[in-house]
Amino acid sequence: MPFDAAYLFSGVILTCDRVLQEKDGTISAIRLFDLLRVPQLPIQVEVRAVILLKATAPSGHHLFEMSAEHPDGSVKKVTAIDDPLYIDFASKTALGSKPGAQIVMELGIAVPAEGTYILRALIDGVEAARTSITLQLQPSPQSGGPR
Repeated sequence: MPFDAAYLFSGVILTCDRVLQEKDGTISAIRLFDLLRVPQLPIQVEVRAVILLKATAPSGHHLFEMSAEHPDGSVKKVTAIDDPLYIDFASKTALGSKPGAQIVMELGIAVPAEGTYILRALIDGVEAARTSITLQLQPSPQSGGPR
């Protein structure tokens, strides 16, 4: 059965520098950010993301994907996995008593220009969570700009 957003309790995407995963399933996101300064453009940016989803979706496998909307409005797939990732909301996780999913990913985002990029978590093509990252060009020390 396709995913219906009405089943979603909450969906969160955290972008961070590092992720710790404990043996008991606990996840710690280290150095959260929503602004990145890059030395040059274009550039490929590697972002760690923690996606937390809680839902009462019907059991069965649901396709999980990530996409990024660029400042020019174009949308690119950024899921950094070779095989499709399927999640099943019928099983319980370390999130608590409600069924859900905890997904830790490294995302590769091609950044052609400065601006705000919208990251979206999609389940069966339906948006389940979103966040934004603003990318700015880091001024060089020779340019006399702010440091």
